[in-house]
Amino acid sequence: MDQARLQKLIGRCLSFIFICFALLLTDPAYALVLEKSTELSPNNISQKQKIQCSIPIKDYITRFQNFDHIKYMAQYFPDTFAWDAFMLLNWPSQGKDSSTPNTSECIGNATPVIWEAWKESSEVYLDNGKKPQGWGTPRQVPAEVLAKAQDMGLRLDQPFHNIGLIQQVSGLVFKSSEDNQSKPIRYELGMNKSTFNYIFDQSLYNKNGQETAAKNCNPASKNCIQFNWDAMEIKTSWLWLNGNPRSAEIANRYVTANAYYQKTDNSGNPLGYEVGQAAMTGMHITSKALPDWVWATFENVYNAEYTPATIENPIPDQAQKANIQYQKLLQGTKYANYELVGTQINFTDPELLANSQIETHFQAKSSCITCHAIAAVSKQPTGPFYLSFVDNRDGNLTYYTGELTPELEAQMQTNFVPLDYVWSLRLAKRDRTATSP
Repeated sequence: MDQARLQKLIGRCLSFIFICFALLLTDPAYALVLEKSTELSPNNISQKQKIQCSIPIKDYITRFQNFDHIKYMAQYFPDTFAWDAFMLLNWPSQGKDSSTPNTSECIGNATPVIWEAWKESSEVYLDNGKKPQGWGTPRQVPAEVLAKAQDMGLRLDQPFHNIGLIQQVSGLVFKSSEDNQSKPIRYELGMNKSTFNYIFDQSLYNKNGQETAAKNCNPASKNCIQFNWDAMEIKTSWLWLNGNPRSAEIANRYVTANAYYQKTDNSGNPLGYEVGQAAMTGMHITSKALPDWVWATFENVYNAEYTPATIENPIPDQAQKANIQYQKLLQGTKYANYELVGTQINFTDPELLANSQIETHFQAKSSCITCHAIAAVSKQPTGPFYLSFVDNRDGNLTYYTGELTPELEAQMQTNFVPLDYVWSLRLAKRDRTATSP
């Protein structure tokens, strides 16, 4: 065997070994064999701490910084990828304004967590299309909110979540589900550093910048809107706890956080802020690990006890198997009370993906990947600014699922420029002081 063929063979063997080792690290059982585990009891704190800390967080961090690895895992093991992402994002951070993991802590033992330092959409898409503050700037919480929180005895060293959104689909009449106390489920959109920096650098935080991007887009030169491979976004749903007679019970089962939202009168005029605690009922996670992104959704297993909404689409077998593994790994923490409802990495398998808390009213016609594939901004001076994701072909308001129709494909090629699946850009306002492109 000549030298060149020998080196090529050795290279293939090493690649195979790397993949096998990566799979071993990704298997939840890997974390459990680091130490001999025993069955936990609520009072056995030392054993609980020991087993939780056996999760190899440094390995998770390293893997999520390796494009080849996360692409491979997302493509071939999407449910494992989704759970790994969920655990990493909910790992304790080094402070409320830091998205760096605290590797000396364990999931469930401390807050704040990594994603809580991500940029909220309310920090990015500002009124009048103003330029947002850069990444790493401490979150600006209204003084009225902090004053009320202090009077209520809330911890001011913890993050405050602006959960002012109540529409399940931006711009449409579908509002959120309600809890059993007739209070709306509320929502929060967040983005990681990669997503935010791209929006910031390309001036996509207002409609003016999006118009410029659409005008300058030339697919041949690859200068159209394309987020980087490590871009991520999340959408969380929240149950308001203040005034709920079962708040203590809910707080024992759910991840909770400081939260606030602006109150308005019937005309939309501000009436100050409601401040309190909220419980996280669901979480969408999206990742650019694949060209069509990866779509995963989680929700709390107790949601049906506190909200009228229930999961309508069956949870796939592979997701259920992953749930058993990871819930065992997270035993003793509130995160064990969350389950993966499903993942999407293509348009047909599965065709539907919905969260009972986030797509309550249209679970039978909900496809995360299809809806976001339609995200597009007009390159025409007149007409709708964004391509509509509403399917009204049968005379009703519903949503597209599966592969994009030829009509949609034609519109995106002639009149619109894709936003690379990022529908949060729809929240952008216009800067009225700027000159039109």
